[in-house]
Amino acid sequence: MNGLGRYTRVLKYINELEDRNPKRKTAEIKTLHQKLKHTGYKLRTLEIIRTISFILLYSSITSAIVSAVPGFESVSKTVVQLSSLIGSTIFLAIVGMTSKLISWYLLDLNLISSELIAIHKK
Repeated sequence: MNGLGRYTRVLKYINELEDRNPKRKTAEIKTLHQKLKHTGYKLRTLEIIRTISFILLYSSITSAIVSAVPGFESVSKTVVQLSSLIGSTIFLAIVGMTSKLISWYLLDLNLISSELIAIHKK
């Protein structure tokens, strides 16, 4: 997804603005650029964690459904259902937390990029 993510698109646009006007390399712009990169890396990490959690949530729900199918009762039905319930609850909580953090970091990304664009458009 090179060039298709939110962070990559914002960074590309900011870099194009900086290339058009190279005289505006102030300390404030450098600081904002570093904040932008830091926010982008955090965003990517959280999106990866959320994707992995979705996959694990799906597998725990699938194992709960499969354990209810007749013929798999010999695999100790109660233990599999209990582990599936705990696993799905934990992964659902992780998905919820990462989604909230992603929305916060997206807001930060929008604010930082807006400030950088405003500085370059002056």
